[in-house]
Amino acid sequence: SGSIPSSMKQLKKLKLLYITYNQFSQNNIFDIVCEMTALENLLLSNNNFYGTINPKISNLLNLKLLYLESNQFIGSLPKELGLLKSIKGMQLGDNSFTSTLPSELSLATTLNSLYIWKNKLTGTIPKSYGTFPNLKQLYLGDNQLTGNILSSYNNIQQFSVCNNLLSGAVPSNMKAKNLKVLHLHHNQLKGNPFVSLQSIMKNLRILDIRFVVYRLVQCSVV
Repeated sequence: SGSIPSSMKQLKKLKLLYITYNQFSQNNIFDIVCEMTALENLLLSNNNFYGTINPKISNLLNLKLLYLESNQFIGSLPKELGLLKSIKGMQLGDNSFTSTLPSELSLATTLNSLYIWKNKLTGTIPKSYGTFPNLKQLYLGDNQLTGNILSSYNNIQQFSVCNNLLSGAVPSNMKAKNLKVLHLHHNQLKGNPFVSLQSIMKNLRILDIRFVVYRLVQCSVV
């Protein structure tokens, strides 16, 4: 419990910082870690950290893993996250981030997995999120996102937007040759997904459209 001492910022050669599953609580954690420019893995998950992500996080050019899930972080996701040129995994779920998804995040071309589930994000999903060259897992569920789902997924294998406010029809020209897992449940989608997804159905291993199917059937009957 307690807080991380500000003197930690003097650890300029530290590469790995794992302090998950504790009860640390403080507002200025990023004022400290953003000065630790050799960091490669920053794991702060399952604590009580709060406040916003300092845009100076772009100083961490060697950062490969950024795990912040299950804390109390707030505010918008800074566009500077897209400047993390070595990032592989980013887990920001189960916080209270607001505002919209920054399109600049797609500039992080080395990213393999992106989890931003269970926050308070609004707005639409940027089309650029379907163009990540190396992204395999994209989880945006349990937010308040609106608009349409993506029509292009490049190399994404797992995509979840469950429990949002997405509407419109599932794209019939979806470009998702590598997609294996698709979670669309608890949205406001229209049309028949089995028709729209026919071209990629043979590669899917998991298709979850609970509480979307009922409305789709009702629409087709009417």
